Amino acid sequence: MKGLKCLYVGLLISCILLIIIQRASLRDLTFLVKPSTRTFANSSSLEGSNCSDQESQKKQYTKLQIVYRDLSKCSVKPKYFSQYRAHCWGTCIQGRQCHNPVSYEDTKANARIACFPNLHLAGVRKAGTGDFSLKWFDGHPQVARVQQDYFGSVNECPVEYFSHQKWKKPDAVNGNLYNGGPGNLMAHTKIARNKTHLTLVTGIQFLAYMSTDDTRLYIQLRNPTDRVISNLFYWHQEKLIYTHLPSSALNGGFIDTALQELLDRMQDCLPKYGEAACVYFPDAHDGVVESLIAHSMYIIFIEEMFKLIPRKQFRFKTLDEYSQDRVKTAIDLSENHFGVKFQDRMKVRDKNGIVHHGKKNPVWISTLKLLDDFFMPYNRRLATLLGNDKWLFKVNRTSAL
Repeated sequence: MKGLKCLYVGLLISCILLIIIQRASLRDLTFLVKPSTRTFANSSSLEGSNCSDQESQKKQYTKLQIVYRDLSKCSVKPKYFSQYRAHCWGTCIQGRQCHNPVSYEDTKANARIACFPNLHLAGVRKAGTGDFSLKWFDGHPQVARVQQDYFGSVNECPVEYFSHQKWKKPDAVNGNLYNGGPGNLMAHTKIARNKTHLTLVTGIQFLAYMSTDDTRLYIQLRNPTDRVISNLFYWHQEKLIYTHLPSSALNGGFIDTALQELLDRMQDCLPKYGEAACVYFPDAHDGVVESLIAHSMYIIFIEEMFKLIPRKQFRFKTLDEYSQDRVKTAIDLSENHFGVKFQDRMKVRDKNGIVHHGKKNPVWISTLKLLDDFFMPYNRRLATLLGNDKWLFKVNRTSAL
């Protein structure tokens, strides 16, 4: 009997040791997998799995609920002047006498004009939005410009924020004001975060707050993988990321390793905290580098935007569409969407083509394909939402960038 008990104990110890060895082996193997041969699943596929490890993750983590700051309670929308197509109002100069509300007549001597843009180039960085803005809208006689790369402040509301911005006021006859700040679609400020909630004020909220029925928005998107690479090189050039490294250090191997790490972090974040929390509040390790991946997950931001602004007020195009015939695109958008006369300013301001950063150093095909695989589930959702397969951004990767 005693021998039998010993046998049972021995078998139990053997089983425990076998489990430990197997798990250790699996951990070791993960470090042996070549970086660019790994594959990634989107958050929905992780959530649908029956694996016990993933089930335990669900129990351990609570996906953060996104709470948007209630802008309607922080300031009252002003009464807009009818003299402008842009959404303009007056703010009385301190010590002067003005009507209540401030009238257009007051702005001739006693009040300043403040405006919300009525035309928005609300795109993403490194997708050609700046090229469109520079060539077709800068200096346009029917359109004045406010350049705001960032909407949203913890301490300010839209009315206060735009009341002290300085720009050339829109002409009273035409009255358009446009915002050409790239990246407004992704802009946000974190107000608070705890174990269950993330409180934000976002660029999308500001766009929605400023919008009326005649507000028009144009969003130009680029293949998300190409945008990541271009943005990486651009931000390094602007000394925003990897500031300790010279340009020569950003070779194929470094880029592969860096992007692998970013993808790993995003994949680790998604099943724990949810998509919105991961794209809006990644844990920064090196400046803004974390947002390289998040800002190419377009569908998450666009879904949020469609909840707040009517879809009919948008026009979407790919960078490839714009690049193939910039004049045709500019005519269509100017006259059929923005409602302003097309003006060919190509000869006045030309950058000799759209500059694509990231081609000085080769990026491995395997790295590009890995990014393509990661973004594909999000591209599919975007194609479904916008009703066109062009948003799959399919490309045949045969050479390095």
